[in-house]
Amino acid sequence: MRLKLINIQLVLVLSVFSTWIIQAQTSGRCLALYPFADESSKKYGYIDCHGRVVVPPQFTLAEGFYEGMGRINVGTLNAPILGFVDLTGKIVIAPQPGYAGFFSEGLAAVENRKGSGYIDKTGKMVLRLKFQLGEDSPPVGDFSDGLAYVSTPDGIGFIDTSGRIVISPRYDDSSGFKDGMATVVINGKWGLINKQGEYIIAPQESVMSWPFNGLVNIESDGKRKYFDNTGKLVLEVSFDYAGDFSEGLAIIEIDNKWGYMDKTGAITIAPQFEEVHNFSDGLALVKVNSKYGFINPKGEIVIKPKFNEAQPFRSGLAYVQHESSFGYINNTGKFIWNNTNLSKSTNSLVRRRTSATYQTTKSVARKLKRCW
Repeated sequence: MRLKLINIQLVLVLSVFSTWIIQAQTSGRCLALYPFADESSKKYGYIDCHGRVVVPPQFTLAEGFYEGMGRINVGTLNAPILGFVDLTGKIVIAPQPGYAGFFSEGLAAVENRKGSGYIDKTGKMVLRLKFQLGEDSPPVGDFSDGLAYVSTPDGIGFIDTSGRIVISPRYDDSSGFKDGMATVVINGKWGLINKQGEYIIAPQESVMSWPFNGLVNIESDGKRKYFDNTGKLVLEVSFDYAGDFSEGLAIIEIDNKWGYMDKTGAITIAPQFEEVHNFSDGLALVKVNSKYGFINPKGEIVIKPKFNEAQPFRSGLAYVQHESSFGYINNTGKFIWNNTNLSKSTNSLVRRRTSATYQTTKSVARKLKRCW
């Protein structure tokens, strides 16, 4: 059973190790589509970055874009039938029963009645796996750094883009590769390997994070230690909690208050918030007096805390709830799309299924022992 990511991810996304990257806006031209739901039909569609409906609600589920491809479900949540749309909203890979991952390095993992392997952006199976797979779901991962994990009866190993096993299956769990390194779990211990399968950090008892922005961190002896992909210790801090770095800052906790530090370990935004999230798009989601708002890297509030619920910014938009309004805001706090007729229950589905990968704090940090 694969360990849960500490970063909250899209509902139904299983063991996705790469960050959800949605194409951004460029010179006022939208290069992204954003999922939304219609209350009356309970179906999902897509809007663009200006709030215009591009794909009318018609899917059981619509999800975010990876490499210009958005995954859709026309089946049920328990028996998905998955396909892909492009940035024009056109279905370019016809939905099929079974599992389909997100696109990464031009390929998406699939598992269906035709077998397991990887498809390209035309839907063609370009890499079919011919060895026995394990019972993990899914048994194959996304390609990153030219390698993808596979689950076999002997454990988790790695294949290259030809389908050849290049790191023998033996691990209980793994992050997949990022920045030339992968966290692995073997016999209950945590280690860090390079692309040759050699240990950068030998397996040890202390729980290790998945690689994020070129670093992993370990909680040991009451300290948080950060290592690069050579195994060099680059930072050591003593806070109640310290997270991964994003846009140069990392979340910290002192006495149940949350703030941020820089890569030298210096506190740049004093712990003062009830809840915080990683910086993305130059802003961070914070909670003040039970309401959500957004701050800049100086710690200045730029969008007043007034939202009952909110998600971090991704590519210029953030999904929020304010009183009876639910929808997307821009970085000035202005709604670019909202649907005040969404029922609370329907909106809760939208919020969960449109959230991009982000690091939460308290609830996850408490569970921690960093089981990404």
